Amino acid sequence: MQELPEHTIKPNPVRIVLPSFLTTISLGILFYIGIAINVYLLNMRIPGTINFLIFAVMVLLAIIQSLLSYVQTSKTAYLVYKNRIQAGSDYVMFNSVQTISESKNFFDSLFGTGTIKINNLKMKSVPNIEQTFNYIKQLMQYSRTQYNQM
Repeated sequence: MQELPEHTIKPNPVRIVLPSFLTTISLGILFYIGIAINVYLLNMRIPGTINFLIFAVMVLLAIIQSLLSYVQTSKTAYLVYKNRIQAGSDYVMFNSVQTISESKNFFDSLFGTGTIKINNLKMKSVPNIEQTFNYIKQLMQYSRTQYNQM
């Protein structure tokens, strides 16, 4: 019989998708500005239909990038068991944890998420970061006491 996880932690997809979308749009705008400067320096003009096509392609690429990010994020899950955390094929046993830390960046502060790092495993865009971090620390302490009693 397969062991069931105590808890499943899924990253916040909006926290992943929105910065990705904004980055793609920003890079597209910079790319267009570079093209516009080159065209201006060559004393040429870009026809309106070409401007529209460039804009449409940039928006389409940003939407595709966002969809790909969303699909990838929706497949990600951090499974918390009594004695370990598993992310895909990677896992960390609680009794072998050397370091555990939490961190937040600007976007994490906006979305109420954060990153939990346990040894080499990074759990990104975790919602309710403080509660989740404390929960994992409690499970680690419980697991260590169980391991030491054996």
